[in-house]
Amino acid sequence: MADLNQYDARLRSEELRSQLNYHNQKYYVEDAPEISDADYDDLINELRGIERQFPELITPDSPVPPTRTNLPVNPRRRLKRRRRRQNQTSRHP
Repeated sequence: MADLNQYDARLRSEELRSQLNYHNQKYYVEDAPEISDADYDDLINELRGIERQFPELITPDSPVPPTRTNLPVNPRRRLKRRRRRQNQTSRHP
């Protein structure tokens, strides 16, 4: 991915989202894919790279699956899970 400024990144991310949504429709709904899995992965990876470089361009409807690194972390939820695991392991010697 070439060095993009925010304006160009916004334009390219919108174009990629449009292409990915189109190909998702063709693949999942119409069962008539038009591009290879490798080409689809290239589009996803390019969009993922733009969203990593410009997190403010991430949209709720982005076709890029969220990763652990860009999901909000709720510390209370993490603590509850940890305590629950500890309780389960302490009950089963």
